[in-house]
Amino acid sequence: MKSSVSFLSILALSPLPTAQIPDCATSCIFNAIASAAPACGSNVLCQCQPSTFSAIVNASTPYVIEACPDPIAVLNGADYTCSYVIAAASLLRSASASLPISAQNTSS
Repeated sequence: MKSSVSFLSILALSPLPTAQIPDCATSCIFNAIASAAPACGSNVLCQCQPSTFSAIVNASTPYVIEACPDPIAVLNGADYTCSYVIAAASLLRSASASLPISAQNTSS
């Protein structure tokens, strides 16, 4: 089963990243994802790939500067969030690769 989680869902549900992104930036980031990374849809791992992340940051920056008192904190929070997501995905891939083939494909 493939699970797809949006960037904002990660922000809303994960306690670590949520603390890193100020509320003033959520709509800015949501709109930037929709305009700068429409091919990713709600795939947060896609959104956090370096070139896509850069496009989202570039698209959201003018709005974050206007909406938030500390835009650097928003950038740092977004960077932290994507680092968290990429590290988690890497760990899951490593764990999955180390499973025996019979345990990797148990869904019918």
